[in-house]
Amino acid sequence: MFRRSRLRQRGATLILFTFLTTLLLIPIIGLAIDGSIVFWMRTKLTTAVDAAALATARGLNVNQTLGSQNANANTTGQSYFWANFPSHMMGTTVVGGQPTVNIASSANNTLTASVQASITVPLYFMRLLHYDNITLGAVGTASRRVTNVILVIDRSYSMQQANACGTMIASAQNFVNDFVDGRDTLGLVTFQGTANLDYAPTKTFKSSNPSLNSVLGTAVCTGYTTTSWGLHLAYQQLLNLNQPLALNVIVLFTDGNADSFTANITSGYLKTKSDTRYDWYNTSTSETVGASGCSATDSFSGVIADINGDQSATGYTGGVYSMTPDAITWSSPYTSSYGVPFPASENTTGSTGCAYSGSSGYPMNSLQIRNDVAYLPNTDSFGNSLTGHWALDYYPANDPNYPNKPRIDTPNSVMNAALNAADNQANTIRNDSVLKPVIYAIGLGGTQYQQINTDFLERIANDPRSSSYSANQQTGEFIYCTASGLAAAFQQIASQILRLSS
Repeated sequence: MFRRSRLRQRGATLILFTFLTTLLLIPIIGLAIDGSIVFWMRTKLTTAVDAAALATARGLNVNQTLGSQNANANTTGQSYFWANFPSHMMGTTVVGGQPTVNIASSANNTLTASVQASITVPLYFMRLLHYDNITLGAVGTASRRVTNVILVIDRSYSMQQANACGTMIASAQNFVNDFVDGRDTLGLVTFQGTANLDYAPTKTFKSSNPSLNSVLGTAVCTGYTTTSWGLHLAYQQLLNLNQPLALNVIVLFTDGNADSFTANITSGYLKTKSDTRYDWYNTSTSETVGASGCSATDSFSGVIADINGDQSATGYTGGVYSMTPDAITWSSPYTSSYGVPFPASENTTGSTGCAYSGSSGYPMNSLQIRNDVAYLPNTDSFGNSLTGHWALDYYPANDPNYPNKPRIDTPNSVMNAALNAADNQANTIRNDSVLKPVIYAIGLGGTQYQQINTDFLERIANDPRSSSYSANQQTGEFIYCTASGLAAAFQQIASQILRLSS
């Protein structure tokens, strides 16, 4: 009886073991095997999409638009995916037949490539529990950032007067050191009466001979402040690079107002009549001034300047100075009695009859431009309007010679024309919806020779504090500083650019 009971217990145990094996052990073993396969496939899938994303990002061309690169991006991404995840590996199938490749540009121009894929992994032991397969998904992303920075440095004479030229150079050199040779592209434009490309944009700005910083170290501060020309030349460098998907940046440094601009004086602007205006030798009283001695067919181009460097109603205006660019090392051999350099290389020789071009009495002849030109032209030499936010002085509506025409014989009119030219040039740059340039501005204040026009530089940068801020353009920033804060101001802008490029 006892033996029969023990046999029954053994039979029950065998039945229980068989039951447990079927319900527990086989699923556990199956889960371990199938789980290992699933884990391995997930690892392979992740590796494949990551490799495909990296390859796609590396292949993006910053000289083209995203739309024009979609086909190549898909080909590259899919090729690298299949190279790392062979078709039907371990019986898997890719949902949709191909991975999905996308490229996008964020608001700060970071290029991001993403590759997404889903696979169906067959199960083996788990089919006993009616689980035939499992679907896995993975996304790989990689970013690419190209940064183009054009420094636009004011090296006018007021910088020398304020003993700030050396401090500016050192601060700009520290700025350059923040960027990476071989990855970032940097270039240099300096301006005073003229603007010059002193260092063409290059990725090897540190390793080239000369380096950008060695060129910066040769800067001499002299001349007027033709800000519009400096901005125009910097923009041309970005256009030449033609990298729509890069972060394109202009960093402007100046110590005061624009006080000069370029002009094309054609025969229609020549002073052919005797009129009443401020003469070059009597700037405080209007008097009758005869017609110009220029030929009726004369025309000339050059720089017109507010000699006073302020927005006064009366005083000296001068020109036309040559538009032949002066290199960063150029120093004026002449200084007028007003403490303002008159560069010999900028004394244009025009018609012998034009008062401004006479060689005797130089540099005083340059003040006689108001005796040759009837009124200011509509635009500067680069097509920037001379009218705008800052009001010019005009002849009255009942003037017998030039009704409602902008005057050339008042410093206020010339300086405001220079401000408008720079403001309009900056607006043209920021309106570029392809390159999407960002403009930063640093204004050196605290000197007795120039006063910072905060509104002017906020408008240049499209700073949110600006009177003309546009949310439809790239937002920049204006930083005011004194000489002791120049290094920190340059560093602050460098940090913002590097943050956008990360």
